[in-house]
Amino acid sequence: TTDTPTALEPPVTVDEGELDITRYKTADWQSGYCETVVIQNSANHSIIWDINIEVEGTVYELWNAIYSQDSANLNASGVQWNSTIEAGLKVEFGFCSNKTFETLEQSEELDAEVNETIVNMTQGEALVTPSTLNVTRLLQADWTTGYCEDIIIKNPTNSNETWRVELNFEGEIYTIWNSRYDIEGEVLKASGVDWNAVVTAQSETSFGFCANR
Repeated sequence: TTDTPTALEPPVTVDEGELDITRYKTADWQSGYCETVVIQNSANHSIIWDINIEVEGTVYELWNAIYSQDSANLNASGVQWNSTIEAGLKVEFGFCSNKTFETLEQSEELDAEVNETIVNMTQGEALVTPSTLNVTRLLQADWTTGYCEDIIIKNPTNSNETWRVELNFEGEIYTIWNSRYDIEGEVLKASGVDWNAVVTAQSETSFGFCANR
C-alpha cells in the first residue's frame, strides 16, 4: 500500500475498467508542475498495468514507471518491482512536466531559466557512504513555496557498492522516489530500494524528492 500524497487541489479519479486512476497535483509553479498518479486495482485478480493519461507540456522527470509521450498523451507501465498490482491493492508513480508555451519567446525564457538552474545546481553538501562514491545534488524545479531535487550517486570504482546518503534540506518533504529514507530534523537519510540499493562499478543511480518551504 501507499500513503495518500499531499495535493494542492482536489484529486481527479478516472475509472478505466478494473483500474481506478487518481491524479494528485503535488507542485505547481509558473513554468511547470508535478503530479503523483495512484492506480488502484478494483478487480478480484492481479493486473499488469499499462495506462494512458493526458498531460500538459513535456514530461522531463518520471519515477516508478516506464513511459513514452506523444503530444499530450503519456503512456506509463510498471517497472520490474511494481508492474503487477494485486487484487484490491494500488501502486503509484510520479512525474514533473514543463507547461505548454504559446510563443517561442516564452520557450526561450524557460531555456534561460533552466540553464540558470543547472549552473546553480548544488543546494548544499551531501555525505555519501562509502566515501569512494560521488554524489551530486541537482535542483530540478524551484518556485516560491517549494522545490524538487535529484540526487545522483556515481560509482567510479571497479567494485559494486551499497550506497547511503545524508543531506540537509529546507522545508518539509512531501514526496520522495527511488529510495528508502528517514528524516531527523532537517537531515534526510536515504538508501536504495530493492532495485537500486547497489550501484554497480562505473555506473550511477539516483533518487529525488520535492519539498514545501
